[in-house]
Amino acid sequence: MRSKLVVRVRITLVGLGFIALLLCVRLYFVQVIHGKQYKATAEGQYVAPSSSVPQRGDIFFTTKDGSLVTAATMQSGYRIAIQPNVLEEPEAAYAALSKIVDIDHDRFKTAVSKKNDPYEEIAVRVSSGDGDTIRALKITGVVVAADRWRIYPGDARAAQVLGFVGFKGDQRIGRYGIEREWESTLARSVSSLYVNFFAEIFSNVHSIVSEAKDQEAEGDVVTTIEPTVQQHLETSIDKLVETYGPSSAGGIIMDPATGEIIAMTGWPTFNPNTYNTVDDIRVYSNPTVEGAYELGSIMKALTMAAGIDAGVVTPGMTYDDKGFIMKSGLKISNFDFKGRGVVPMQEVLSQSLNTGAVFVGDRLGKTSFYNYVKAYGLGELTKIDLPNEAHDQISSLDKGSDADFASATFGQSIAVTPIAMIRALAVLANKGILPSPH
Repeated sequence: MRSKLVVRVRITLVGLGFIALLLCVRLYFVQVIHGKQYKATAEGQYVAPSSSVPQRGDIFFTTKDGSLVTAATMQSGYRIAIQPNVLEEPEAAYAALSKIVDIDHDRFKTAVSKKNDPYEEIAVRVSSGDGDTIRALKITGVVVAADRWRIYPGDARAAQVLGFVGFKGDQRIGRYGIEREWESTLARSVSSLYVNFFAEIFSNVHSIVSEAKDQEAEGDVVTTIEPTVQQHLETSIDKLVETYGPSSAGGIIMDPATGEIIAMTGWPTFNPNTYNTVDDIRVYSNPTVEGAYELGSIMKALTMAAGIDAGVVTPGMTYDDKGFIMKSGLKISNFDFKGRGVVPMQEVLSQSLNTGAVFVGDRLGKTSFYNYVKAYGLGELTKIDLPNEAHDQISSLDKGSDADFASATFGQSIAVTPIAMIRALAVLANKGILPSPH
């Protein structure tokens, strides 16, 4: 009888211990794992409707020494609203509030007039200090609710790479750039705080034992963008625009061995902190990824490399440059319409001679040249981890005229994205291997 009692006691103690362990683990999840989210949600419900306080992962740049620099994060503060059916002496309330934050008087009066509406926002993105000051006034009918919003500390730095968080319907999600491409990673759902405890513990088992896509994992995003190099590239593009006045411009700096994008920019650009103030939404798009262009003479390096690789030209080979060449009844000339006479292959690149590129292309032949273009990865997506990558247009190489073929040797009659072109050029510095831009 005594032994049975001992067994029961032990079973009871083990059961109590297991329950205590579960409670401790649950407290750990509540206080440590989700502590900030619960706190923000609780503050967000202070006298306000039960809308959730936005949560979102951060985006980082990476410096040369491996340190992380915040590129996008969430800013904490308040939103201010009124309860028109409760607010007494509206003008006195407005006078007190407008001394602390900027509130449009017409908007305030419109909100006050909606007597049947229990909640009308009159100010957003109010700093924590100003929000605390307003709360201390204890004005009946004035709601001070905790809020969070997306900020970009670098302002316009790498704006088209980052994108921004904006509204789609009544939902705030990533729009453009990394914010859009990595939405499933960066997004946070407050409702997930209240998921079944056991479901929460085991929710990530599948991702551990399977090869799930990175974007399906919830977390922050660390980019390869080096902020100092990015600044220098943007400054260089600004100087180029000032000097030559193009309608658009852009640049990419990539490690040819790894495909890591060190810097990337387009012009004109915008400040994602004030994205809603732009006049032309086309500035949101990244022209180095989302646009295909006739990139011109930069193609000559690839044409020459193909000719040397195929053995149809050598560095010491010469050709007679008359300044033009006839193809399909059309006259294809050098940029200055001048001939150089007998020149070696090096001068094709040094002086950017269109006729020299055509000479190499003719020795390669259409089929061989086309095969090299495809081997460079032109005509296919690079699959860079940014949205809306454009398709190259190289159909003129198998459907066009002799003039189209000739023009393609120096980068005309075909349109490719800058990201595809820099990947192709990387082959020249990466032992013939195509990297994967990211």
